[in-house]
Amino acid sequence: MTSTQTLFLSIFALGCGFQGSKSDLEGFGADDAGAGDPSENGGVELEISSPAANTDIIGDSVVVTGVAKQLEDVRVNGQPITVDGAGQFSVTLSDMVGVEAIVLTGVDDDGETVSERLAVRVSEYWVERQIIDKGLMFSMDNEGLGMVADWAAQQLDPETLTEMVMESNPVFSAAEGLLGSVVVNIDAITFSTAAALVRTTDSHLFAEYTLHDLVVTGQVDVGVLGMGDTIAITLTAAGASVSGDIDLGIDDGKIALSVSNTAITVAAFDLQTDGFQDILESNRFKDALLAEVGPVMSAEVFDMVLPLIEGHINGLTNLGVHEMMGAEIDIQPVVSGFEVSDHGLSFEFDVSVDAGLNLGGDIFQQPNTASLDAQGQAFGILVSDNLINILLHSLWVQGAFDTRFSTEDDTLTVLANNLFESTETSASTTLAMPPVVVQEDGVAVISIGGLVVALETPDGELGDIAHFVIDGSANLGLGIGDCEILLGMGDVVANPVALETDWGLSNPEAAAELNARLPGAVIGALLSGMTVPLPDLRVVGASEGEVSRSEDGLSTLILVD
Repeated sequence: MTSTQTLFLSIFALGCGFQGSKSDLEGFGADDAGAGDPSENGGVELEISSPAANTDIIGDSVVVTGVAKQLEDVRVNGQPITVDGAGQFSVTLSDMVGVEAIVLTGVDDDGETVSERLAVRVSEYWVERQIIDKGLMFSMDNEGLGMVADWAAQQLDPETLTEMVMESNPVFSAAEGLLGSVVVNIDAITFSTAAALVRTTDSHLFAEYTLHDLVVTGQVDVGVLGMGDTIAITLTAAGASVSGDIDLGIDDGKIALSVSNTAITVAAFDLQTDGFQDILESNRFKDALLAEVGPVMSAEVFDMVLPLIEGHINGLTNLGVHEMMGAEIDIQPVVSGFEVSDHGLSFEFDVSVDAGLNLGGDIFQQPNTASLDAQGQAFGILVSDNLINILLHSLWVQGAFDTRFSTEDDTLTVLANNLFESTETSASTTLAMPPVVVQEDGVAVISIGGLVVALETPDGELGDIAHFVIDGSANLGLGIGDCEILLGMGDVVANPVALETDWGLSNPEAAAELNARLPGAVIGALLSGMTVPLPDLRVVGASEGEVSRSEDGLSTLILVD
């Protein structure tokens, strides 16, 4: 990109607010850029009869029909075609997807090339609903699971755990000499730190929490020969490991966790009492006490940590209303599936997008076959192109791409005047079709068609007024900001067609002049304010990571170590 191109990209980026509407530029379209009236062009006629400009086509091929009279070397998208005696032709273009340009050219008797150009949107199918299947996917490998489990362990509160265990104080009988029934009453549980180990195994999770420096105090009410006594007890241990199998499910669009096979292991613990030492401090009684108190305590530990882990995972569904390019869009993911592998966990989210509008039945979609395995990466996020495309469509419906920039009201810097040597400069844009993202040669590409630009340059070097229609594409550059994906443009290719100018140039010459002074910067500027929100991961901030494409070429993959 030249310095002039970079300058104009910066100029347009200053005025990304909505200040116009599609009606501002009604009447201008690619159909106006053809060979014109045959009576005024020596009988030359060049026209694309179908498809119409800026229409949607279902499938992966487009049948192009039209007229080419008094012309040689007639081509459609560079492909030579046969024209019959009446000047009619029909040709099928295959492997079409996204916003595609159709360019009809021919050479007249003077050796000059005349052309007709329009753009259409091609998709295998279109959807009427505003829910994107597999719009987002999220994964955690075993390292990432350990980070989440450790975070939950740090939230364990000894006082709360004590209250929960007290509500479930066990009662048991022990046949130890004269000792009859024993009721255990827990007064307090303390521990210094908690650590976690979580791993995937046999299609579920195994979790283990270790409570260090464990101290349990309380009393036991014992019955001896029909008489009762209360004995104070203190159990101390260097650590206690609470383990269990965590099973996953989906409840009302959110992850639900449950635990089974809980167990507790206390290594080298000591029990001290102020009575019945021979009986209560014996290994047999200690084992009996642990057998009763242990399961209660382990279950209550999981009762504390599972809601925390659930909340962390389900926090991925809390995107809510997101503002971009002056429009508000409500984005609501729901958990639609999950997979447990030897490497970790992955979750699929169907995403509903609500822009407060009826988007109709022309939402660009592609069959999403993505899968996400977190092997070797702590966290992974997969963002479907379909989600980006429905956001682009929503913005287009709300007029976010219909803009007006002017040096008069400072939405354009006065440096714009230098490019055209004019006293003022204003540019209005309207976009006939929503942009779409597709993959080409392993790279995400955003395509735009039917972008009409009305340029006013009073007292300019070239003239005062110029109207163009542009279609083009740009490599989609993706970066990660503060819990959001930032969309940027790179390697912009723009194809302007002059509709009307007072520049004293032919339409092809005017288009070439525009391309020299104002190349694809307009396309880049139109999308300069777009972002896609990411969830707040709490454990790890998605502020940096490796960005790539998924294997099926339909999603953007973000990996965070």
